[in-house]
Amino acid sequence: MLGDVRRRLVEVKRFIDPERNALTQLVLRKLEWAEPRSMEALVQAIQVLNGLGAGLEGLYERAKLLQDEIAVALSEDINRKLLWLAIMSALLLPATLVTGHLRHKRGGPAGHERSGVVLDRDRRDGGLCRRHDLSCCAS
Repeated sequence: MLGDVRRRLVEVKRFIDPERNALTQLVLRKLEWAEPRSMEALVQAIQVLNGLGAGLEGLYERAKLLQDEIAVALSEDINRKLLWLAIMSALLLPATLVTGHLRHKRGGPAGHERSGVVLDRDRRDGGLCRRHDLSCCAS
């Protein structure tokens, strides 16, 4: 959202700067045919455009600072959450290792044995056969 504001400020400033430069060139040339009252109006217009340009630059810088502050706050929040995740992982890792080791001692890795049928890789063609049906595995 602030990125959109910054882009819009740059677009508006791109419209103002050439106008200000053109008016400044007119005043500097001191045109003979121009009335003094018109030249004073041009100087006032240049001052207004200078003020607008400075205001736009200030708004741009403020939007940039706000965007940076928001990014820092989000980064700190993410870092806090990652620290919490790292601490929880460190605390739960021993329990995970113990339960995995006990599961392996009790009956093998999870999913290795299903409904009392143990699968073997003893077939010549590399396929699976059931242990209770060893006729497929015979050499």
